[in-house]
Amino acid sequence: MVKRKIFLVVFVGLLWVSSVAFAFVVGGSNLGPMGYPEFDEYISYDPTREEVSRYVEAAKEYAENCNYDAQRAYEARNEAIDRANTAINNYNMNHQ
Repeated sequence: MVKRKIFLVVFVGLLWVSSVAFAFVVGGSNLGPMGYPEFDEYISYDPTREEVSRYVEAAKEYAENCNYDAQRAYEARNEAIDRANTAINNYNMNHQ
């Protein structure tokens, strides 16, 4: 019985450590303190080629950061689910 509990604690600990290790997303973010911002780069009425190029690059970076933010949200959701499942498993182990 004691060996089983030790095994389960170690197993859950390993799962938790691995989930935390994979939760780190490398990349920028658009998320600010007031919610998710819209793309708000300025482009003049009659832009130069260079200005359009900078505008397009800013849009690409914004879109890429959106993808990173979505990945962070999915990982946070999965971590919450893992924690809830761990709480259920711990409860079931201790109340059987």
